[in-house]
Amino acid sequence: MGALTSKVKPHFSKTPTTPEPPADPRYNRKESYLVVKRRGSMYQDEDGDLAHEFYMEVSSPKGGGKASMERVTESLKPQGDIALPIPRLHGDCPAILCQLEH
Repeated sequence: MGALTSKVKPHFSKTPTTPEPPADPRYNRKESYLVVKRRGSMYQDEDGDLAHEFYMEVSSPKGGGKASMERVTESLKPQGDIALPIPRLHGDCPAILCQLEH
């Protein structure tokens, strides 16, 4: 599942006591480490219904047999991006978070 970040630049202070991040390409990000949108995991059918999976009841070709359920995979549109109610930290954030007790 993809995640979209905000356009705000990270505001990490660069002081002489702050160690430099390793020379790893994952840490050379220019955008913020806050995720504000995520990719939706549901699909929309022709009627506008939204669900993870769609099934259709199919009757037996013999006429008197049992009906079965068949999964629908065509003519479905992905849900798209969904705004998160609270921004979250991206999984590749190199900062270490801790709580200091006084």
